[in-house]
Amino acid sequence: MKSVPERIGLIATLSLSLLLAATWTAARAESASAITGTIHNTGGSPLGGALVHFLSKSPVVRTTVITNGTGRFSVELPPGSFEVSAGTRGYAEAKLDSPMVVEPGRTQEVNLTLQRLKDPLALEAQINGAELLAAIPSHDRRELVHRCVGCHSLGVVGGQRHSEEVWRTTVRRMSGQHPTGKGALKVRNPWENADWQDTVPKLTKYLGPDSGNLDYPTYPIANDLDDLSKVVIKEFSLVRPEIYTHDIAADPLQDRVWYGDQAAGIVDAVGRFGWYDPATGESKEFEVPPCQGFTRAVTDYKRGRVWVGCDHALAYWDSTTDEATVIPVDIGEDHIHGLALDSKGNVWFPLNNKTVKWNDDEFDYIAKFEPETSKVTRYQIPTPLAGV
Repeated sequence: MKSVPERIGLIATLSLSLLLAATWTAARAESASAITGTIHNTGGSPLGGALVHFLSKSPVVRTTVITNGTGRFSVELPPGSFEVSAGTRGYAEAKLDSPMVVEPGRTQEVNLTLQRLKDPLALEAQINGAELLAAIPSHDRRELVHRCVGCHSLGVVGGQRHSEEVWRTTVRRMSGQHPTGKGALKVRNPWENADWQDTVPKLTKYLGPDSGNLDYPTYPIANDLDDLSKVVIKEFSLVRPEIYTHDIAADPLQDRVWYGDQAAGIVDAVGRFGWYDPATGESKEFEVPPCQGFTRAVTDYKRGRVWVGCDHALAYWDSTTDEATVIPVDIGEDHIHGLALDSKGNVWFPLNNKTVKWNDDEFDYIAKFEPETSKVTRYQIPTPLAGV
């Protein structure tokens, strides 16, 4: 179980969860029931800052709350069956033996007892990336920071000890793997030119069979526990488990959220974007074959469109036809990185170039696309690298 600070940080970055939560809650508030309880340790002491999870399978929604300073929690849930678990730093996760059935208007009490961990590697497995990096001297830390934190927290390797051969195989696989682990990439990562194998000696040195235990700091909870106990986090599962969402757009007019699958085309040879309805769990996707994957989705409320961008094309969904339209964009060797709309419906985006170095002037541009004429205008910006 990750610490409360990191768990909150990780979940907060999943903006899909946060944007959907308000819609989901409003849709089911009328039939919700109150669930309360206390989380203790085996000595009977209450555990403040513990995470309590309620997992529904239909639709797949996980609701998480945090205990206050006296170990108490409270949450409202819709009718249904929920798997219940709890955990916190330094303790093994505990679960109810059987799913909890929530009935309309019926208040229930749920109490769980957590067992303290004694195994140093089990404890290390709970640390976050910052704590793990702090345990590694600065002269070796740089390689890991530049190679291993682009897509995930380095905390995921905490508690593991592997041989150099295993780490080499792992690094090679991850450098050419779909970010969700679905399968090998049909198109190699744009960072594949980097020598990923440079990380192997560092991983073996500090996380090898003979490395011993890491001497890492622990960061205390900085937030007030009573304030944290008011936070309700909801996570929603999309139609395909391998979907790699990066940025999303809320559509309050239709109470749903749009997302782009950033790496769909890399594995499946066809790009996809779609919407998810948090109240019903329904979703629909649109295929855009020219695109390898999509960046940020943005909603044009005035014109009833939702825009997404990929390497050399823009695409939009039209509310009047319920269809997606693809517009090839001539931007040379650059590729689209994020989108924004102005008041006239023009689409703006910063430009990146995969073939140049990070400090090259090719990064110092933004561009405007005018849908009515398909005209693209590039603008050089005065601040170096600000267009990345």
